[in-house]
Amino acid sequence: MKRKSLYSRAGRKRTLAEGAPSQPAPAWTDEGNAPSLRAQLLSWTRTFTKRHERSLPAAAALLLLLAILGGWQLFNPAPQPLSQWDIDNAVKYTLSHTDPPPADTAIAAATVAPSVVRVEGFLSPEHAAQEAKAEAAAAKKDKSLKPVPLHTSGGKDDKPDATGSGVVIDAAGDILTNLHVIHSTDRWVVTFWDGSKSEAEVVNVQPENDLAVIKAKTAPDDLKPATLASTGGLNPGDTVVAVGFPFGIGPSVSAGVISGLKREFVDPVRCRG
Repeated sequence: MKRKSLYSRAGRKRTLAEGAPSQPAPAWTDEGNAPSLRAQLLSWTRTFTKRHERSLPAAAALLLLLAILGGWQLFNPAPQPLSQWDIDNAVKYTLSHTDPPPADTAIAAATVAPSVVRVEGFLSPEHAAQEAKAEAAAAKKDKSLKPVPLHTSGGKDDKPDATGSGVVIDAAGDILTNLHVIHSTDRWVVTFWDGSKSEAEVVNVQPENDLAVIKAKTAPDDLKPATLASTGGLNPGDTVVAVGFPFGIGPSVSAGVISGLKREFVDPVRCRG
């Protein structure tokens, strides 16, 4: 015979069976607090990862590729078109950070210097005696003139009686100089740019222009003739550079302007005889 179920109407709460493990209450239920942001993010991340487990590797690879492309463009930007403002600023910057070039006179002096030689004239005793006789005869004719004492060079190591400048005009060793540098001496020695010396002899003279050409008996192998140009394009006021041995001092460089053209000068000393 079946027994009837008995139901209690008492308002008792159900309790857990003895020995059953108790479940901890959620953290956010304690004291009625809402879930923290960190917990929410972790929960959302786990849910999203489980839901898209198959598509995550492809998405990660795509993000990595985009990051690589972005980094490359960041370090290798595309060239920008230059504007006139950019060009003007680049020119100004270059000019302000560049040392000034050497002066035109310095360039001209350095160019012609290897072709300039020192010309020294020596007077032998025989020639000195002839010069003394000529001076004495001129003094007899003109009482206002006084004989000029002449120095004679007895040896090759004596001081020169005349010193001047010359310029090499060809590879053969021909040297253009002034006639007044050599006219009062009878032996000449030229000193080249490299310091070597050589005896020289007169080739030709042009008294009306005070010019003379002498030739070195021995010339350096690397002799550098000067490039001569016409004076037809010169005008008074043009800048010129003089390189030579004035008063035996040098080599020296001086610069100035052309004061005049086609002017003549008569040396009174040479016209005494």
